[in-house]
Amino acid sequence: MNPSGSEPVPPAVVVTATVAGLPVATFKLTAKDPVPKPQITSGGVVGASLSVPPVQALSPNGLVSILGENLAPAGTSRQVAEADFVDGRLPTKLAGVCVFVGDKAAPILAVQPKQVTFQAPRLEAAGTVEVRVAVNCGTEDEVRSGAEPVPYQSAAPEFVYFVQSPDGKNPIKAVNGATGANIGKPGLLAEGTFVPAKPGDLLTLHAISLGLTEPQFAAGEIPADRAPLIGAVEVRIGETTLAASDILYIGAAPKNPGLYLLEIRLPEDVADGDQAVRISVDGIASPEGGFIRVER
Repeated sequence: MNPSGSEPVPPAVVVTATVAGLPVATFKLTAKDPVPKPQITSGGVVGASLSVPPVQALSPNGLVSILGENLAPAGTSRQVAEADFVDGRLPTKLAGVCVFVGDKAAPILAVQPKQVTFQAPRLEAAGTVEVRVAVNCGTEDEVRSGAEPVPYQSAAPEFVYFVQSPDGKNPIKAVNGATGANIGKPGLLAEGTFVPAKPGDLLTLHAISLGLTEPQFAAGEIPADRAPLIGAVEVRIGETTLAASDILYIGAAPKNPGLYLLEIRLPEDVADGDQAVRISVDGIASPEGGFIRVER
């Protein structure tokens, strides 16, 4: 132990070299502790909103979390900041951690020992791709996890939530487009004003992993302006499928890499109560648990 008794001191190895006719040379070497190998939980590459059940697929520019052990050095907790940007883009190494999707280094948004969040790069075709995590990335001490195979597809839609429940029934992060009030049961969170939505309201819902836009953005690039989604979209609220005229915008959120906005007009025939919202892109639907509160 060291004098404070807080941490063990790595063992020192003394090497003595003798050559006839020359002074004795003594070297003291300190052994390095082995770097724990990062481990991805089986099925632990999931949509970053952590829906229940999880979204277990990647899509171009989608936000994804990796769950596991030793994904970063113990005590690490880093969120990407503007100072971490490289040429105005998200970094592909944060706190010494890299994520590889196939052979491509992915932009990283957050790093902890049990969870890493990244943005999926665009690949040439749909299929299955291997995801790995590397700690001490780019150094002689780099250690990589085993490969976790994950489907790659045109979209992997998922809403962003105000809060998360173990059963997956989660209030979607939505705001009133006219007043800026958060949509939800009053008092849902201690901070902010929450009000139910009313038929006819203009609402903005937040989502991730909806797929490609026009113009297109590379993973890690910060959208300067809006960019509409190019995939075929259907939106359902409760039992109501929204008409095209009630879908005002779906696409990239300016200055927010990986975030999408869904701007809608709430139809008159949507029932009161907690109404499930699902978005389908190219026939791929979001999880069932997301909802908004509606009251007349």
